[in-house]
Amino acid sequence: MHRPTRYPVAPFEKLAIVLVLGAACAAASSRSAASDLPEGMLVGPWILAPSLTSGFAYDTNVFLASSTSTSSGTISDRVLRVTPGLVAALPFRESLLKLDYSVTRLDYGKTPLERNLSRDAGIDLALNFSTQDRLSLRANRNLGVAETLAFDPGGEVVFRGQGFDLTTYEIEAAREVFGHRGYRVRLSREALSFDPGTTVAFFEFRGIDAEVDYREPLSPRFWAVGDYEGRRYDHFLADEPTGSHEPFRKEDSDVVRVGLQGQLGEREPFLVRVGWGRFRFPGSEGSEYRGIVADASLVIRSGGRTELELGLQRRPWPSFFLNNNYYLVNSANLRLSRRWLQYSTMGIEGWWQEATYGDPVPMNVPQQPGLTRVDRTLRASVYANLMIRERLGVRISVDENHRNSNYLGAGFEGRVYFAGIVLGWI
Repeated sequence: MHRPTRYPVAPFEKLAIVLVLGAACAAASSRSAASDLPEGMLVGPWILAPSLTSGFAYDTNVFLASSTSTSSGTISDRVLRVTPGLVAALPFRESLLKLDYSVTRLDYGKTPLERNLSRDAGIDLALNFSTQDRLSLRANRNLGVAETLAFDPGGEVVFRGQGFDLTTYEIEAAREVFGHRGYRVRLSREALSFDPGTTVAFFEFRGIDAEVDYREPLSPRFWAVGDYEGRRYDHFLADEPTGSHEPFRKEDSDVVRVGLQGQLGEREPFLVRVGWGRFRFPGSEGSEYRGIVADASLVIRSGGRTELELGLQRRPWPSFFLNNNYYLVNSANLRLSRRWLQYSTMGIEGWWQEATYGDPVPMNVPQQPGLTRVDRTLRASVYANLMIRERLGVRISVDENHRNSNYLGAGFEGRVYFAGIVLGWI
């Protein structure tokens, strides 16, 4: 089976040129600022926000290997991490064009990588109209290394040093005015491929997902909401250099949800949705999921300096584990941040999930046949930005990544200590 054709840079660059020229022409006829401008320094009609994070880290388990694995086991290493970035925003006619680009270089002391440079580029054009409608066009390309959650939100795959190419194009139309009927229609196309010759316990994919939601006002601050989400993807084996262009599996999913959305206070949004989903995987003999899906989120602010964000989710994600098509995830996340002194910030972030796989280990597999795999994963981060000046300071952080699994070799434990400088608009 053949890997999907890689998306060249050309379409992304053409889209960037079209958006930039279109926004520049509009700006020439109107210099009125958008209502919600990003921070940065003015350079002509543009707002520029450069940034730099650089420092040393110590990683106790670079490849998140299990202590019970039959391989070489855990590897600890020091790493120099340097991330320069730039955000450029062009406001025009109450609308906004935003370009962002960042590069991350990882230099390990003794761990070889196939690629030690990540690049992330994005384009976002938001057109706001007098009717309160908004049209957004977005494109993003991530030539990444370690950021596996970018293409696998469920967290099944772990970093093994592989490089990947994730490209997303998205168009969205919406009207979100409290006290009035609203809607949101989103269509996106996404493609993932790995570097040639990469051995990775995951799959490549390309496909389309769409979402349509309707909002009926219940009060000046609350909506009753209903939405539909559908995904149509092709999955390809990542390590098959020859063969046909046919995928080894497809993903066809449909979700319908109802719920409540609104604001508890100023800049304190919340969302609660519960529904039913059908996740099918034609081409594979594994199980399909039909059942309840749900998600909820809430932001609470206190005193203008403290912000608490909470989230809950229940949904399946595609799997590449033995004969499984999916694993069902129940997850909770927390983010607490607080500004202190004049410019400094500190915070904690936590994410916990339980993943239950759809099918037991086949009886012809020597290791734990008949077992239904269940993983419990905790990711946590504690950080502080100690700012000497408004745009210059020191960042220290500790990141914990821990997974318990009843399947031998799937669990791991790792910790990353980081200290470095931060400069600019981080």
